[in-house]
Amino acid sequence: MRKNTMLLLLGITAFLPVATYAQKVDERLLNAITPLNIKYQTEGSTIFFKQPVGKRTQVVYIDNNTDIFDKFEVRQVYATVHESSKPLDQSRLQKLLIANGKKKIGAFEMVEKEGVYFVIFTAKVPPSLDATDLKSVIDMVATVADSTEESMFYTDEW
Repeated sequence: MRKNTMLLLLGITAFLPVATYAQKVDERLLNAITPLNIKYQTEGSTIFFKQPVGKRTQVVYIDNNTDIFDKFEVRQVYATVHESSKPLDQSRLQKLLIANGKKKIGAFEMVEKEGVYFVIFTAKVPPSLDATDLKSVIDMVATVADSTEESMFYTDEW
């Protein structure tokens, strides 16, 4: 994974630019991820780590920040599926939209950051998830992103 690309991606879910200092990990996230013994790194408001998916791995990101609408609070758990200097073609976009309709949780999104287009798979979940539920979400996000990366883009970059 290219360092510049990773740093761009780390800020895709934030409304503010990525901070240049390490932010303290939200206690709720820390309580859920610590029992999982995941060796993660932090950058700005995001933690990230490699998650095994069969014989492959997938980089999973968890946004330390949360979004609130009224009294509903969510945190994003996401993984990159594809990166490109141009938007996806209509055929692939249509396949991703159809796939979204079949998902119980999570969705594919296309994010543009400084002229680079990222396809991600993201689950927006309550920040109060316990370790068991967070592990399920991590596994699901990693599996969906990795299988889509492999089957639709024929790569293993993430």
